[in-house]
Amino acid sequence: MNTSTAAAASPDLWVGQLSTYDDFQAASTLYREVFSYANEDFALNANLLTALVDNGGTAVGARDVNGRLVGFAYGFMGSDGQDAYHYSQAAVVDPHWQGHGIGWQLKDAQRAVVLELGFTHMRWTYNPLYARNGHFNLGSLGAVGIKFVHDYYGRPDTDRLLVDWSLGDDIDPYAAQRGLPAPEEIAHAATGEIVEAEGPGGAVWVALPAGYVAGRRTRRSRAEGSRLRRTIDLLMSDDRVLVDCQRVGNDMAAYLAVARRR
Repeated sequence: MNTSTAAAASPDLWVGQLSTYDDFQAASTLYREVFSYANEDFALNANLLTALVDNGGTAVGARDVNGRLVGFAYGFMGSDGQDAYHYSQAAVVDPHWQGHGIGWQLKDAQRAVVLELGFTHMRWTYNPLYARNGHFNLGSLGAVGIKFVHDYYGRPDTDRLLVDWSLGDDIDPYAAQRGLPAPEEIAHAATGEIVEAEGPGGAVWVALPAGYVAGRRTRRSRAEGSRLRRTIDLLMSDDRVLVDCQRVGNDMAAYLAVARRR
């Protein structure tokens, strides 16, 4: 498959599928640089990306006016034993281009390819301590946090929230709840603290810091992550899902947890 799925992008960008060795080599380099991966255990390579794309996977990128790759996302077919979906392993954006909507454009381009492949759902994971990612995944894209996994990659500091994104035109069962405003008291709450949402249905908000980003682990961030872990575990054991993440004040954010719809 070698169709050009150029998504609607800013005038200064091209966004679409990657297909050549040079594309995949540039994507591997960008991936390593953005995540600051010095360890070869975490590296990507052009051979792997070629095989993925030739066998039902995706690799999409964003190029600036000079043709330089500034964003990249890739994924592959997945199944949990009951449902088939496309699993998006990673999306990275050059730090100089972050905040320009490239993440959304990459996901939109990836969505177009995945629909061509015949899948109607995409899944991926992210660290739920990163509120900015939470807002993008849940609030902007409309994905749903369906499962929390401790040490997802088999080593410490790799807790991940698994999200599911419906790619079709189905009505979002959580649309009305996503619009609920986060309560102001979250701005003064401790990480992991639960505040009940207004209205019926038993929805709750969960406080977390707003400022953590990937690649900056500290003793404090690990402690905050542990507190958030305990609360998300509690909520998901009560069959809830996460459907929104909003910033509250300058320093805090909040997840909205609601009853799972069947």
